Amino acid sequence: MSTESATRTPTNTSPRSGVIPSAKALRPFLYTTPVRFPCPLPAEVHDGLAELEQRVGEDVQGIVRSLVNYTVSVHNARTRATGSGSATTVSVLNRRRRAARAWVLAILTGRVDGTTLHTLTHTWLPQLIGTGPDTSLAVAPGERLVEFLRGNISARVMDEPADNLVLHAKALHGLEVVLGIHLQAVRDQAAD
Repeated sequence: MSTESATRTPTNTSPRSGVIPSAKALRPFLYTTPVRFPCPLPAEVHDGLAELEQRVGEDVQGIVRSLVNYTVSVHNARTRATGSGSATTVSVLNRRRRAARAWVLAILTGRVDGTTLHTLTHTWLPQLIGTGPDTSLAVAPGERLVEFLRGNISARVMDEPADNLVLHAKALHGLEVVLGIHLQAVRDQAAD
């Protein structure tokens, strides 16, 4: 096989053409959309959240552990890049674990009331990210944490094959709505 034919970009990339699209052809990534939803949530969202709780409720500890590990790795990378800072202490880890657990449980139960959103933006995210009392510093990292949780929980919903994926879709819809509302609260924090 010549080098020229290996680097040539195919012109027809339809699924039926049998041509594999180029690795350089990027597909758009659909990020979580911020949502302003009235309280209480509609019935179909509650149905999806019940399905979500059933599918991932037993694995809350795994979700919390991965979220805390992610925040620690981001902290360590920031520390290496700036050359300042120190290692994460046990007390900081414990605060992050408590904040992560509270946030994950709020997501799974569909808590989108004002008190929960205020706690998310003023307590949980600053503790997870390590920004301290300046909540405006937690906006960009908070958006990344929302996307991290979306991927983590979605993977756990879709971890088993099924003949009918309607229940999976309902669970993911409930997750998307709640995370969208939480993301809107994070972005509203930037405006304050």
